[in-house]
Formats: sequence, C-alpha cells, structure tokens
Amino acid sequence: MKRLFILILFTLITAPLYAAPISFSEYKFISRGMSQAEVYLRAGQPDYIVETNASEVVTKRPNGRIVKHYDTEQEAVWYGDGGSTPATIITFENGKVKAINRTSFGVGGRSNNMEIFNGSGQ
Repeated sequence: MKRLFILILFTLITAPLYAAPISFSEYKFISRGMSQAEVYLRAGQPDYIVETNASEVVTKRPNGRIVKHYDTEQEAVWYGDGGSTPATIITFENGKVKAINRTSFGVGGRSNNMEIFNGSGQ
C-alpha cells in the first residue's frame, strides 16, 4: 500500500502541467510595454517559450567604462482550448511586451484566423 501511495504521489508530481488558455477577460488587460513578470502573474506560465533573437550590445559610458549586455527577444505561447479560446503568442523584447497575437490554429497547424492586437484597442 505504501508503494502504491508513493507511486501515485510521484506520478502526480512529475506529470506535465499545461497552462490554461488566456481568456479574453485576461487578454484585454495585457498591453505593450508590460513587464514579462506582470504578464506571467496575470496569465500564468506559458505552455512554450522560444528565444528568437539574442544579440550582444557593447556600450561605452561617459566615464569610459565599457559595458556588455544582451538584447533578447522571446516568444511565449499559451495554447488555446481548440474551441472558442484561441492560442496567444506574446513577444517579449528585453523583458517587455513587444507584440500580442491571438490565433486559432487550423488543420496542420496553419493559422486560419489571425488577429493582431496593436495595443491601441483596434
């Protein structure tokens, strides 16, 4: 009995957890310029993250000090439920929202209804 309990507990802990789709009531409050942390607090962790671009930037400060940092761009994906809630793709640039896309995936993963929210409510 103890082995069965441990096996069930292990299975529950290690089972993959999927993010819930972002409902429209949450989606409408996400805007360009929000921090990545704010989006994750509002929408939860995404299903998938891909780093699309990273580049090294070298800056010389007025005091002569040279500073290196990386500009990063990531895309976070929240899958839809296959019905009325579409998938949401949010592009982050240096930890800030750059673009917000909602899409319903059609057959073969192709988008058949792409809506791009430009941050102005249109």
